[in-house]
Amino acid sequence: VPDRIEVLKELSELWLDNNMLDDAFPAPLLALTTLTVLNLQGNTMRHLPPDLSPFAFLKELRVSDNVLQSIPPSVGSLRALSVLDVSFNQLAILPSEIGTCIGLRIIRARSNQLKTIPVDLTRLGQLEDLLLDGNPIIRLHPRVATMPLRQLTYDIEHLQSPPLAIAS
Repeated sequence: VPDRIEVLKELSELWLDNNMLDDAFPAPLLALTTLTVLNLQGNTMRHLPPDLSPFAFLKELRVSDNVLQSIPPSVGSLRALSVLDVSFNQLAILPSEIGTCIGLRIIRARSNQLKTIPVDLTRLGQLEDLLLDGNPIIRLHPRVATMPLRQLTYDIEHLQSPPLAIAS
């Protein structure tokens, strides 16, 4: 990513999918504070920046198909976020701070190493899709059954007990 990308102060969407971006998040992107869509899918990034707050207007964060091992807690500062796609990474946990992204409608966290999801996600009143298949989920919080979800996917192979309302 060229350092001069920061001159694009009014840029609203940036699609850098499948560009062989490796290891760390490209630092020059932090200057693009007007982004509403950031697509970094299909790279080999291991890390996102610890502070995501410069992306206050971000509505879609797509970082699937990387090798991310964590999502920084600062994801909670992305109040405008409506789509979060972290599928096909190496995530063992999702930060509880995602529960403060009150506008989230879609969370795609397929094919990671998730065993549970934070209870804070159950407070997301606008969440429609929670896609967790391909994870060794062992427990879903009972409040998941009361969420206004349109779509919930998970594998039952490792699940010790589904929330009662979902099981019936």
